[in-house]
This record gives sequence, structure tokens and C-alpha cells, in this order.
Amino acid sequence: MLENESAEEVNELIEERDLTLEAVLREIMFGKLDRKKAYGYRRALEVVAAEVGKPLADEVTLPGRGWQDIAPIWKRWGAPVLASLWGRPSFAWPMAKMNVEWPIAYVIPRAKAAIVKKELTAFRAKKAVEKGIPRGIPRFSEGQWPIEDLADELVGAANIMRKWCKGDVLVWHDGQQ
Repeated sequence: MLENESAEEVNELIEERDLTLEAVLREIMFGKLDRKKAYGYRRALEVVAAEVGKPLADEVTLPGRGWQDIAPIWKRWGAPVLASLWGRPSFAWPMAKMNVEWPIAYVIPRAKAAIVKKELTAFRAKKAVEKGIPRGIPRFSEGQWPIEDLADELVGAANIMRKWCKGDVLVWHDGQQ
């Protein structure tokens, strides 16, 4: 894992917190986790996933910030299962009980992947515009994003994300890389 192409960059990021990738990977592998090192574990997950998982060909890049907060939008727009998973850490590691901090890693489990795929396939910009955005979602409900632009961005994302839903999927929200 230390030879992975992203290992050097991940190591540099976690060194800012006085951690090393090698030490963090050892803790992950041997199950001796410390809540204070949750950021390092999340960062190292990128390296672990690249070694034990299968990277998907397409990635979703959304402009700006705050995309981790849109779960209520997905629910309002007819994707309640995706909303229940979106942007919430889904690991029983120390990170699951902490305030959300970048990066955010969550799983679409195989058992829910077909439902999420159906929700994403059914997503339409016109319906999203008609339903609008629920109040209280920073950046999105405050008028910074015209609803038409937001819906168009998410149509493009939905078209890519639905292709991912073939098994267990690790979703990596990363605002830094």
C-alpha cells in the first residue's frame, strides 16, 4: 500500500497532523484505532481502497462547496435511500461518531445499490426545479445557486453515479483533492 500512486500525497496530508501513513495503515490493519487519529484513517482509506477495491472509471466533480449537505435535497427530489446514505460517514470506526470532517467516506451497500440506481435513473431536472430546495441547507437554500443550475449539475452527477451501483460502493467526498 505504501507504493500506491496516491500514498505520497496522502502521507503529506496526514503528516500535517503529526501522523505517518505507515503507522496509520498498521493501526487500520491491526484494529488498534484512536479517535484522535480519525482524519488520518479517513485519508489512508483512499490508499486502502485503491489496493483492495476496483476504482471506477468515472468520477463526479461538482463545483463549489457544500455538496455533503444535500441529503435533504435528494430526499425531497425522490431519492430517500440515497439521501439516507449521502455525506454521512458509514464506518464503525472512531470517525463515525465525530463531527464530519473532510474527507467523507461512505458506502452504498450492495443491498441498497439497486434502489439507489433506480432513484438516480428516475432523477429529472424538471421535477427538481418544481419541488425546489428545502430550507436550511447552507449555500443551496440561501439563493446562492439558482435551482436550474443545481438541478443540471446533479443530473450529470446522477448519470455517472447510477453506473456505479453494481455492488458495494465506497463513495469518497473529498474537498481537498
